[in-house]
Amino acid sequence: MKEIWKTSLKKLSGTINAGLRVIRNIDYKILSHTIFQIQASKNPEEALEHMTFGLKRILDYNLFAFFIQGTNKNNVMAWIEPEYYEKYMKKIFEEDSGMSTEKGLIYMTIKNRDESFTRFAELDIESKETKIFKIALPHLDARIYLTPGRHILPYHMEIINLLIESFKNTVSIQLEIEQLKQEASIDGLTGISNRGDFERQISHYVSNAKRYGKAISMFLFDIDDFKKINDTYGHQTGDEILKSISLTVKNNIRSCDLIARYGGEEFAVVLPETSPEMAAELADRIRIKLSESKVKAGSVMIGATASFGVAYLKPDMEVADFIKKADENLYIAKKNGKNQVAFHP
Repeated sequence: MKEIWKTSLKKLSGTINAGLRVIRNIDYKILSHTIFQIQASKNPEEALEHMTFGLKRILDYNLFAFFIQGTNKNNVMAWIEPEYYEKYMKKIFEEDSGMSTEKGLIYMTIKNRDESFTRFAELDIESKETKIFKIALPHLDARIYLTPGRHILPYHMEIINLLIESFKNTVSIQLEIEQLKQEASIDGLTGISNRGDFERQISHYVSNAKRYGKAISMFLFDIDDFKKINDTYGHQTGDEILKSISLTVKNNIRSCDLIARYGGEEFAVVLPETSPEMAAELADRIRIKLSESKVKAGSVMIGATASFGVAYLKPDMEVADFIKKADENLYIAKKNGKNQVAFHP
């Protein structure tokens, strides 16, 4: 009888171990597929979604929360639904991160969630079951809070760490690429688009306007007598004027409009779905604001004026014709006395 009992236990143990091996193999297949999806993702949000769904399949978690904290500690993005944050995460996150989120919590868009993904149990968030993982990304700190719905075996921690490491490496590369793209498209002095980015984007703007039969206008403007300002007050003062003018214009156009430093002291503004009359009115309002702005140069306050050339896209125009027309009108404004808007169809 004793031998039969031992044999039965051995068979049962073997069956359990075989079952665990099957489950572990399935989990590692999910891990391999999820890592592939993470590495193929196009942006951090997509990488995050792949990681969370992979973890859901393996651990069937009851709680998953992801937070990204930037260099500004008052700005935190949370990948968790608001009601669950208030109910489960607020206290532990604020204690863990050492900050209040009363004013600075931004909820990230949550896509493709089904009911099982948002199923929360009544949790003791401070229990030992809740795992906290910290991720150092370029210029960012991220935290993951995870409460598994299944018993965690030793190999599960390996899976979690491999997924997080894959996510970290992928997102780090994505952020670096995005930073390089921004640096390549932004004018270093003024913080607006540079000429290369302008030339890329205006083609897109014009193409869309033609495709959908929408109006589109633009204006070029040039700071009057800028060389004289540099010669009199120095290039540092000239740089401050360029920055001040860029900011003034940026604050007086829409988010869908494009402003770029076209070259030196010349700027371009593209205005989708805008008639030439509206563009000319906007240019004149900005011209007045620029003429009223002042920059400190030593003990004196100096200002600058600008001349504007407005153009609108005609059906037979290409991008080069569009820009050329604005440039021709800018030349007319300069020739006629500067500090004015010229619009000649």
